[in-house]
Amino acid sequence: MLLKDYAPEYVAQVLGGGAEHGIAREIVSFIEKYPKTRQITIQLVRQLTPGGEKGNLDIAIVKTLQVLAGEHLRLLDTKFELIDQEDVPHDLSDEEIHAAIAHSINPLTGHEEHGIRSRILMYFAPEVDTPERLQEVFVD
Repeated sequence: MLLKDYAPEYVAQVLGGGAEHGIAREIVSFIEKYPKTRQITIQLVRQLTPGGEKGNLDIAIVKTLQVLAGEHLRLLDTKFELIDQEDVPHDLSDEEIHAAIAHSINPLTGHEEHGIRSRILMYFAPEVDTPERLQEVFVD
């Protein structure tokens, strides 16, 4: 079975079916259609998923993204960015995320900044080889 077909089935198996299977299919199809995609946000997945735009599938969307990013499939990488005062996004390393969340340190300035957490956003990026791997036979 090709990975593009296996991934939604695996998501359904892990999460018990439901909306997650369809969400996974939409994400995989999007990556196939746009292989140069570098950022997949919850808002994007809401738009891709029938009935998701109202936010009523957010928990299913997050669970699906987590499984697709998990060790078994490794289709996505979890990333974080900080939106600065001029609304410019800056990717953050794991150390910078920790400092910002645990100690309210702005990684751009190195200074303490209350409220910094509200400007940190999570997104997912397809692994570099994901578009090619989707076309390969998945061996469990």
